[in-house]
Amino acid sequence: MERFLEPLGVFLHFGDFERGIISLTSLLYFISVGAIMLYLNVLLIGRRHWPVEAGGYKMSLHQSVRAVSIVIAVISLNAILAHASFRLDVTAEQLHSLSDETNSLLKEIPADRPVFIQAYISRDVPQQYVQTRANLVGTLHELDATAGNRVELVVYDTEPYSEEARDARDKFGITPRDIPEVGSAQASFSQVFMGVAFTCGAEEEVIPFFDRGL
Repeated sequence: MERFLEPLGVFLHFGDFERGIISLTSLLYFISVGAIMLYLNVLLIGRRHWPVEAGGYKMSLHQSVRAVSIVIAVISLNAILAHASFRLDVTAEQLHSLSDETNSLLKEIPADRPVFIQAYISRDVPQQYVQTRANLVGTLHELDATAGNRVELVVYDTEPYSEEARDARDKFGITPRDIPEVGSAQASFSQVFMGVAFTCGAEEEVIPFFDRGL
């Protein structure tokens, strides 16, 4: 249910802009939200001029049905246009641009045999792994967005001793790695998950941990 409602939330679409990606889907989402809010504001401002009834029904019921219909229509339009894969990487280093070889590989994946990517990644990581985590998550989202239905991505916020950590270990052998806390007053380590499993039918490839530079 959470994954089904995720496209309706702000964070998924704002994440593209946060990473330096301008996507058609996110632009349409924010334009749609702005347009709906303006419509509702105009509706409420003009409320004092409404007649009591129209067609035998209260005017408030008419306007409520119209508002709900517009919201449903906008959501449907965004869902249809979400398949458009226009994405522009505006970062100076083109950090999230996929290579031509990667794009060709994604196109070769059979539509009836999608690749499932399950990423077990810690939400909070030591300072020296912040950029590595950002690059990994950004690349995974680009693969998912570019490949469409050929790739299904799930990113689990994984912490030690959690249910996600148990699944990562039991299903794919992904375990946390002890990373020293640089800059800490005391010598300490953090258990960090940064593993990804790729599955397609009976085939499986697992990268237990992404080191810096990988």
